[in-house]
Amino acid sequence: MKRRPSRSAIVTSSSKIHLALRYMILSGILFGFSLGIYYASENELWINIFWAVSLVTGVLALTFLIVYLTLIFMRWFRK
Repeated sequence: MKRRPSRSAIVTSSSKIHLALRYMILSGILFGFSLGIYYASENELWINIFWAVSLVTGVLALTFLIVYLTLIFMRWFRK
């Protein structure tokens, strides 16, 4: 007797979508804030610190954008 592979249901609840959107917006705001301080700063130490912070928050914002778009497309294709 052959067993069919079980297909698990993909759940894209609206709370997950809103959570990803909220984290993406927060990361984007932190990215903009740290990038603004990076350009406004004159001290070499602060320039290096805020460059690193803006790099990390920018990558996080892009990651949450990918997660958000993935959840939206999963919801659209499910219907």
